[in-house]
Amino acid sequence: MGGSDLKSKINRLTHDIETKKHLYITIYTFLFLLVFSFMFITFILEGRSFVWESDGYTQHLKALMYIRKYYSEAVTSGSFPSYDFNLGFGGNVFTTLTYYGFFDPINQLSILVPFKYTDYLYSFLVALRVYLSGLSFIFMCSYFGKRRLYSIIGALVYISTSYVFFWGIKHPFFLNPIIYLPVLVVGLDLILRKKKPYIFIFGISLSALSGFYFLYMMTIMLFLYANVRFMELYKCSEQKIKEYVWSFLRVFAMYILGISLVAIVLLPHIMAFLDSNRVENIEDYYGFFDLKYLKFMLSLFYAKAQNYGFTISPLVFFTLIIAFFKYQKSRKPLLFLTGLSIICLGMPFAGRIMNGFSYATNRWMFGTGLLLSYLFVDTMEELMERKHKAFIIKILGILNVLCFVFYIIGGDKYQLIGLILVDIAFFLVYFLNDYIEKKLSFISKMGSLMIVVLLIPANACVVGIMTYYDTGFIEKYRKYDNFSRYENSQEVFFKNSEYVSKEEYFRTDGSSFTQNLGMIAGFPNSYLYFSIINPHIGELFDELEIADHRNKIFFAGMDGRAVAGNLVSNKYFLAKGKYKGEVPYGYTLKAPNGQYKIYENKYFLPFGYTYDKYTTYDEIKDAFSLDKEANMLDMVYLEEKIPDIEQGVPKKYYSEIPYKVEVGNRVRYKPNKYIDFSYDNKSEDGKENKKLNSSGKYLKVLFDDDKKKETYLYLESLFLNERFSTSKIGIRSYKLNKKDIVRSKRHTSYFGRNNFLFNLGNAGKKKKWGKLYFQKKIKYPLADVRVFSVSMEGIPAKINKLKENHLQNVRFGIDKISGEISLDKPKILAMSIPYEKGWKAYVNGKEVPILRGNYMFSCLSLGRGDFNIELKYRTPGLTISIMLSVASFIILGVMLVLDWRKRKSVGISSSALL
Repeated sequence: MGGSDLKSKINRLTHDIETKKHLYITIYTFLFLLVFSFMFITFILEGRSFVWESDGYTQHLKALMYIRKYYSEAVTSGSFPSYDFNLGFGGNVFTTLTYYGFFDPINQLSILVPFKYTDYLYSFLVALRVYLSGLSFIFMCSYFGKRRLYSIIGALVYISTSYVFFWGIKHPFFLNPIIYLPVLVVGLDLILRKKKPYIFIFGISLSALSGFYFLYMMTIMLFLYANVRFMELYKCSEQKIKEYVWSFLRVFAMYILGISLVAIVLLPHIMAFLDSNRVENIEDYYGFFDLKYLKFMLSLFYAKAQNYGFTISPLVFFTLIIAFFKYQKSRKPLLFLTGLSIICLGMPFAGRIMNGFSYATNRWMFGTGLLLSYLFVDTMEELMERKHKAFIIKILGILNVLCFVFYIIGGDKYQLIGLILVDIAFFLVYFLNDYIEKKLSFISKMGSLMIVVLLIPANACVVGIMTYYDTGFIEKYRKYDNFSRYENSQEVFFKNSEYVSKEEYFRTDGSSFTQNLGMIAGFPNSYLYFSIINPHIGELFDELEIADHRNKIFFAGMDGRAVAGNLVSNKYFLAKGKYKGEVPYGYTLKAPNGQYKIYENKYFLPFGYTYDKYTTYDEIKDAFSLDKEANMLDMVYLEEKIPDIEQGVPKKYYSEIPYKVEVGNRVRYKPNKYIDFSYDNKSEDGKENKKLNSSGKYLKVLFDDDKKKETYLYLESLFLNERFSTSKIGIRSYKLNKKDIVRSKRHTSYFGRNNFLFNLGNAGKKKKWGKLYFQKKIKYPLADVRVFSVSMEGIPAKINKLKENHLQNVRFGIDKISGEISLDKPKILAMSIPYEKGWKAYVNGKEVPILRGNYMFSCLSLGRGDFNIELKYRTPGLTISIMLSVASFIILGVMLVLDWRKRKSVGISSSALL
């Protein structure tokens, strides 16, 4: 075949790509599979899924599993409950899980996939989102008149940024904005150009269905784009101010319409967020400006994906130089937005604004990725012509010298590797192409494109290896064994046990449950971890200082505490055989066989129990946490005084125990000052020892106590050096092993907790001990180590008194609870379900106020007599949300009909509506 024939075929192929839709989509799909496979080659070779061991497993995978479970059961039963009693302590399904894509159209595919393949589906949906984001980018480029071939290559750059590598894989719904943003830009541009608004309206609606978090970020981005684009479109208009006002009003109206269409989902979700623990003042890690934060602005060509820094293909380096240093007036708006975006990467205050004025984070950097990828497409022609070679060599030479100096000083190999990748790309694009042009002139243009295309997966492969394999972070992603692990979990073991009651409402605790798995297995428990949950749950845990309460939204059981466990109606406790020391007081072995032992609570408090005394939160606020807990068996805590019921006087129940301290031979301890684990911190191979229970790295507390008491180890005012963000704490005692986490004030999950109270259980031994370990081998400021005990002897009588008059014939229906109770004197009925605004209570058919008792529970004040109790749940804000959505659909329908009639009258096809 001659050179002229090959050149002719190449030209024909190029023409077909630009004109035939199916062909360019096919080519993009093939190249996507190539690039995506290279990006995550480590996952493929290691047989790993995209399920991150932390939030990915406990939150995102559980949410996906629950979506399938929920819709399957809803279709079978014909009902769609908004409240699930198995969602931790009980919670709203929609407001809790909208954040995790409950209404995301992509997640609805879970309905079609068998439950046992959920982890495969999880990984597929990650890939699908990335694929769709590339198509969305191509759509935007096509709208702005860019060549499809260049748009395909730009899409490959867009999908291989560090945002996808880091955030998109850890949190799959973080990929949704990179799908929606290009579409929203097109829709907004159409409105500014006085075209039809429907793309923008539907784009806003789809974004809102996935939650407001990224919609908020994209709204700010779109506002900036609208202002810059308006100045470009109407720079010659004599009535610029009038045009601006009308354009703003039109965009705003369509934005509100798009949101209102899905108000039924979005408004309750926002209301729940504003009422949650996520809305609090956080002591931010950075101020307005920070030199350490500035490095994130300089990490565009880093060889490892990061939390705050943004990394993109080294090919973009050349387009940045071409665009910024060889200025063209037509690129002024694009350059302004791109430059602003890059500068903001290094400004902590920008991160705070984009994160809803919370802590600083660069989760918004997907916008930077869109701008840089589009700039790459816009300058592709100049890159193919290899212009400005001499100037780029000068810039690259300076950067190489600086990078090498910084490497010698700081030793950051990823920055050095990143620049080497830029150097390689420069050589291949500018020098190898020169050779191809001389030797094979008839394929020079296609040869240049092929080099550019192949550089993208090659660079992505290096970044992927550096991010996951070189750092060992790949170990944080689970293998495809979720279903077998689920089938062998404590939760499923408990659910299927023949020893467990099936007839009454109760909660279950355990030594090592998994957060959120109970809602899949189908029973209430106290292991919960979601971003938007009832804030009163956290209040109870804070006030009682319950251990392993790692942040405001993370709950890992009641720490085996007898009183607290009873108050939440715990009836069973699961423990591994070797950890029976974690079993609370009053539990007896029920199921002795199997990997896990099931213990039953002899003093189980039913769902609704009654108090004849109360006190107010003001009266109890200064009491120690153990006294707050113990007094809850005597009286209920309420917001205000109430008539007809005796006000109790809180008592002191805890006692302090003398103890002795024994430290390992590699620990220094100074009472009331510090505990130092940094001394001689080497393992046998001479490397730093990072194990939690390192040999010789412990502090042991020894004491004597009665076996009929719960004993507690208390670390008072424990702080973590600010150089580190987080450190695990380990506690061991007789057949007991517990963990917690201490965080520095810089950590985004720090919430003011510096006292740690560990229940060492009721071991049945007079001689007791607690052994303390720390993960970070550093010096910890520590005000005091103390040992407390609380007698258990009075618990049976107090429990019997509380359940002497309790709610009978309790029935749990769809968003409804009912029961009956008879009282011979006025009492407070306490129900072990979280206090929430969505509940309404009816006593003998008459609505009565629900009181918040004992920090998190729902209570009713009742007089003497017989009562039928009914609680009904309705999602807060749902009524007005439905009205808004219905009205918006009517408005949208009117708009479509009017447009259709107008176009029909002038003979334009209905396909032109959008």
